[in-house]
Formats: sequence, structure tokens, C-alpha cells
Amino acid sequence: MYFGIVLPCLFALRKKLKTIKRKNNLTYCKTLIETYINSVETRFSQFYDLNTPEAESAAIAALSHSRFKNKWLSCVEPTQRNKVLNIFKINISKEINKNPEVAATRTTKNTKKEISFFNFNTDSDSENLEMHSNGSCDVPLTKAELLMLHFLKVIFVKYNTVLPSSAPVERLFSYATMTNHPKSHKLTDEMFEKRVVLKTNCNYKKV
Repeated sequence: MYFGIVLPCLFALRKKLKTIKRKNNLTYCKTLIETYINSVETRFSQFYDLNTPEAESAAIAALSHSRFKNKWLSCVEPTQRNKVLNIFKINISKEINKNPEVAATRTTKNTKKEISFFNFNTDSDSENLEMHSNGSCDVPLTKAELLMLHFLKVIFVKYNTVLPSSAPVERLFSYATMTNHPKSHKLTDEMFEKRVVLKTNCNYKKV
């Protein structure tokens, strides 16, 4: 499971919920659908708001994912869409400036199998990323195109690599449990988070 699946999944979920809401055959469950939509938008507001650092990282991860690419951008406002594309292009440019002489080979494969859940119905006017669209592996690529695929791979590895183990997260939960005792029931969320971080890092000596 890669980080690049987060934004496409969230935008596809919200779109499908709104599609269900627009149907006129809902009588008793319409309020339930509205509650679902509000809950999802509230819980993942840092991702739906594409101006946050979390959303920018998730967008780069999704754009560099060979399965989603820029298909999910049809669910985004045009102004936000252009901003996300510019951020992605800036990251590609940075990698190119770091390694201007790198050569690459094409080893990716495309598949026509798609889960219906990720059907974004891309608009005809949706901007296609240069060197980042669907194509057949049988089509020969130029040296510049092969080079671009290498940098896409670098971006993918940087933003989609996951932790090999859940142990650090589980250890953090243990510290949170030790901090959340009855005598500290009036702690604010911010103070609780600070105390957990301090407890986690108390064994590290200051250099």
C-alpha cells in the first residue's frame, strides 16, 4: 500500500457519496449520506484542502503513482489543479537539476484493469502531464522521455515509500497510553501531544 492511493481514494469516495446524495430515490437515508460527507470532509480536511503541506505531499505521491497519475485531478477545482501540477513539476525540475546526466531505461508496464471505484470521469479539458500519460510499452521512447521516467521513479520512491515496520507507531501509542492517565484528564490536545513527544524523546541525549 502506497501513500499515493490516499488522495484518489478520498476524492473518489466524496464524489460517489455526492452522487448518491443527488439521487431522488433517497427518503430516509439522505440525512445519513450528508452526515457521511461532512464526517469525511472534517476528518480528512488537511487532505481535501490542497494548500496544506500534507495534501501537497499526498498529491505528489498520487501524481507519481503509475496507476492514478493525474486522473483524479478531474475532481479538483481548476485553480487548485494547476497549483498541484505546478508543485509536481517543480519537484521534477529539482530532481533534474540534481542529476542532469542520469540515463534511464523503461521497465514499466501498463494494464487496462481498473477498479470501478476509481472512476473519476476525467474531463476532456483536464490538463495532461507531459511524459506522464497512459501509453503502450511497445511505443519507442526518445532519450529525453526515458530520462523523465527515471526522475518520475525518483519522485515515486521519495513520496510513496512506506515504513517497513509498524513498531515505531505502536511504541508511540504505548507512550500515549502512559500519558493519558486519570490525573491528566484536563489536558488540551496540544499539551497532550507535546507531552507524548517529550516522553518519546526523553531517552535521547542533547548533543
